[in-house]
Amino acid sequence: MISSIHKYNYPNCSMYELLKESSKDYLDKTAFICNGNKIKYIDFLSNIDECANSFVEFGIKKEDIVSIIPENMLEFITCIYAFNKLGITCNMIHFSSGEEEIKKSFLDTKSNYLIVSERQIKKINNIKNKLNIKKIIYISEKNVSSTFDKIKKLFHKDYNIIDHDYISYNKIIFRGKYKNIKIKKSKYEDYNAFIIKGSNKYIMLSNLNINASSINFNSNDNILKDKKYMFDYSISTGFGITSIHKALISGSKIILIKNLSYKNIPEAIIKYKPNVLECTTNLLNVIMNNKKFKDKDMSYLKLIICSKEKLNKTLKDKMNLFLKKHNSLSDIKSTYGMKESTSNVAITDVEDEDIIGNPYQNIEIKIFCDSLKECKPFEVGEICINGPVLMMGYLNDKESTDKIIKRHNDNKIWLHCGDLGYIDEKGRIHFKSSLKRVIISSGNEIYPSEVENIILAHPFVQACSIVGVPHPYKKEVVKVYIVLKRGLILNSEIKKSIREYCEKNISDYALPYAYAYRKELPKTIYGKVSYEELLSGKDEEE
Repeated sequence: MISSIHKYNYPNCSMYELLKESSKDYLDKTAFICNGNKIKYIDFLSNIDECANSFVEFGIKKEDIVSIIPENMLEFITCIYAFNKLGITCNMIHFSSGEEEIKKSFLDTKSNYLIVSERQIKKINNIKNKLNIKKIIYISEKNVSSTFDKIKKLFHKDYNIIDHDYISYNKIIFRGKYKNIKIKKSKYEDYNAFIIKGSNKYIMLSNLNINASSINFNSNDNILKDKKYMFDYSISTGFGITSIHKALISGSKIILIKNLSYKNIPEAIIKYKPNVLECTTNLLNVIMNNKKFKDKDMSYLKLIICSKEKLNKTLKDKMNLFLKKHNSLSDIKSTYGMKESTSNVAITDVEDEDIIGNPYQNIEIKIFCDSLKECKPFEVGEICINGPVLMMGYLNDKESTDKIIKRHNDNKIWLHCGDLGYIDEKGRIHFKSSLKRVIISSGNEIYPSEVENIILAHPFVQACSIVGVPHPYKKEVVKVYIVLKRGLILNSEIKKSIREYCEKNISDYALPYAYAYRKELPKTIYGKVSYEELLSGKDEEE
């Protein structure tokens, strides 16, 4: 039996051990539906064990750090749980990251190995000589199911695999498949299980963080038990990892979508008929405007959960009307959370759109003033979170960690969210505004300073600033204002050079949709960029 941590009464184990323990009652049930195939829990667990054995045989050790650029494919999820079983830290890199972002993340985290899909290899080829790397493991995008196909794939030479730095995931699995390797059970430690990219920082998440966040979600009426569950997040984030884990430990069937596009997701919804859909708010607009849903019965859809961004009541009412026309009485809820709290920490039915909602079990949400004293009702202060989901800290950055995670006068550790809010007379937490400048595009958090720093490295750019501008589906997209270096005259070659540089080095979701050029950036009396004046002013050329 798994022991418990007395403070919060959560299982004292790794993610892998919690999955293995919780799935005993439904080993013969379907765990994943992907590419038209169904994978049972018993087979998924067997794949994890086989993968862990193979990695040990291959030579990956506990002290190694493995960078993963995952796509929503079963092989990547298998690798994540296999590394977790072995006690190895995974550095998660978003699949749309640019070359410079990948290189920086790999070097900053001192990774030894890199796991990618085939379509990432061209990008990796351009930077791999700058990485102190032991081996690059690539996962084929081809759906390989039969033993014959797997063996045939071993001898298939991919056109873009050019040297000995690469090895196929299938070759590693095949080499270790029939080895009788005894893996010493790793003692449970609250070690750094995952490194997740935040705003110019790397967030460290433990097994406790992921397990607690997943159990917390299921404690809310066990809403995923025996359900078909679909989500539209990348598994490179704490939200994505938790989405997988919370579904698996509750016995759900996960509908896995490899390519998260606004074409694929609606088609998957119609084909696989999920009972629970967890998504960004912009997907609701996509669904309502997709002609393929016309006259479709959607009575199978019982719950929609909007995460990572706030769902307003107007959009909820429109979606409810749409669902009613399609025979669905689905409940729609909205959540609140941040990367530093692993995932979501509260849920609401959006009766009042500024209310954060009810905290999950063992989570406290309070409003504190600058003095670290709790605010009085209707007094505006910073929203803070206490509980087992608080990150371990920022990697190699104690100063920044101490600024956001603090011990208050109540002797509890609190995460400062960077959001302003207040508490009403009924004890409900209301969100007022954000202290941080963050652009939300298709549910992805874009931190302007990160994108600005990349653009500033271009030899033609003297200064730049990015803002979020409205978009019908994505909510916001990036617009960049650029000041060229003195002496340069704007022309088509300069514009082309800057665009191509951005496309190469900036993640797809953070890539500017519009480029504007100015002689200078407007400033406030405090010397900071005036974003209000920037948006209302006239650009030199766009």
